[in-house]
Amino acid sequence: YTLSCLYFLSSLKYIVKEKKYLIIIFIILMFNPVTYSSDLFQRLYRNSISYSLVLFILSFLFLFYKTKFNDKKIYFYLIFLGLSLLTFMFSREDYIWIFPVVILIFIIKLTKDFSFLNVIKLMIPIIVVLSSQFIVKSINYSYYDIFTLNELNDSNYKKAYLELLKIKPDKYYNRVSIPKT
Repeated sequence: YTLSCLYFLSSLKYIVKEKKYLIIIFIILMFNPVTYSSDLFQRLYRNSISYSLVLFILSFLFLFYKTKFNDKKIYFYLIFLGLSLLTFMFSREDYIWIFPVVILIFIIKLTKDFSFLNVIKLMIPIIVVLSSQFIVKSINYSYYDIFTLNELNDSNYKKAYLELLKIKPDKYYNRVSIPKT
C-alpha cells in the first residue's frame, strides 16, 4: 500500500506543483481510517489489495495522460495500466466501475491528439487484459473442463451460491454468509 501511495504521489507531482500539498495527500492516504480497519485492510484478503490497485490504476492513468503519444514512455504506462486493470479484475467481481474513468481519460486524450496510430496504442491495455483472460480461461478449461475466468462470475457455482443465500437462517452469525440451518 505504501508503494502504491508513493507511486500515486509521483504521478500527481505533474498536477500538484507544491511539495507541501503532496505531503498532505500522502499523510491523508497513509493515515486513512480505512487502512486501519481489521475487516477491510488488515486481514489477508483480496479486498485489502483493492486500494493499492486503484492507486496504481490512477497513477498510470495520470502518467499516461500527461505523456505525449510520441513519447516511448507511453508504452510502459499503457502496459502497466493493463496489468493493473487485469489484477483488479481478477481480485474483484465489481471491477466494472473503474472502466468509465479509464474510457473517459482515453477519450479526453484522443480529442487532443487524434490519429489512427494513437487509437492502436490505446488498444495495448485492452490486449493485455483480454489475452491474459484468455490464457486463464484456457488453463481452467484444460484442468476443469470449464472455460471461465473464475467460479464467482460465470459458472454453476455462482448459481448454487445465490440459491443458498436465499435460505433464511434461524440465527444470524457475524461474518457467516451461509450458516448451518
